[in-house]
Amino acid sequence: MAVVATHLLAQRFGTLSGLVTTCVTNSFTPVANRLILVAVVNTRVESPDLPVLTGNGLTYALVASILYGASKYRLSLFRSMGAAPSPGSLTVTFPRGQYNCDVTVEQVATTKIGNNGADAVVQSASEITGGDIDGALTVDLIAFISSLNGTFGAFGSQGNGPTVGGGFTKLAGDGSSVQQTLPLGYMTEWKTSNDITVDAGSVTAGIAIELAGVASVSVGGTLTPTGALATVQVGTLFAVLSGAIQAKGALLTKILANMSGGLTPTGTLVAQGTIRTAAIGGGLTPSGAISTTIIQPNIPLSGLSKGSGSTAQDLLGAARSNIPER
Repeated sequence: MAVVATHLLAQRFGTLSGLVTTCVTNSFTPVANRLILVAVVNTRVESPDLPVLTGNGLTYALVASILYGASKYRLSLFRSMGAAPSPGSLTVTFPRGQYNCDVTVEQVATTKIGNNGADAVVQSASEITGGDIDGALTVDLIAFISSLNGTFGAFGSQGNGPTVGGGFTKLAGDGSSVQQTLPLGYMTEWKTSNDITVDAGSVTAGIAIELAGVASVSVGGTLTPTGALATVQVGTLFAVLSGAIQAKGALLTKILANMSGGLTPTGTLVAQGTIRTAAIGGGLTPSGAISTTIIQPNIPLSGLSKGSGSTAQDLLGAARSNIPER
């Protein structure tokens, strides 16, 4: 299946009057086994610190982090996933005071679960603009491993309001705030399809990732459908039908030719085509409606009638009388 991303939270921290070391977000509710992506943009006059994330009963792992804007800005992206996350706040902490901190939380439905989201993030890349100033930016990824995988991008600016990239859907974003000592902007975007050129406008830095959209499937051993056909084993045939089965032409001929056990339909058996019986070593016991005409050499199964009771016995007797002796 393709990925589906939804926005959970966007919140800004910082004032003109002081530094921030702890940012506690509003409460949100992660869904079990969904990929959680948290983008953090923080500022400091000299080398803003890498944040530490806690909360919601989850473990947050760093995907990528990049300094930009003369090393006064930092953009970081974290991932997480859990089987039983708890509602509550996310806490972002820094070892030193930061001027500002913008936090966005996104949630992605993917079939790759576990490992704190490690399997759901296939690849990542980060980039800044050539002049280290706000402008158009493209973050390049390598070729995707599956056409069903999706794309995600997180971006930071130096005050401008970022603009969404071509074909992407904006999840969250904003420009500078009057309360910010070092004006900054942020944006997150995604698309359900492959895109190796993750772009945005009016930004300085970006982080892009490939999102796993489909799990690998391996089939071996016994296939047991749970729909109309519950179980069918062909060879020494024993069939248990919980719904309706339709067999046509050569398939039905082969099934009857190899039938040495009993066929017990509990639903409706619909047979079509021409049957050339070889040998029937067991009995045909309908307990529901049976829509076959007669089992004998070279007789098309069409113009079907329903049999029960004595009628069913008559049909079975007629079938046996028409089986050639060996």
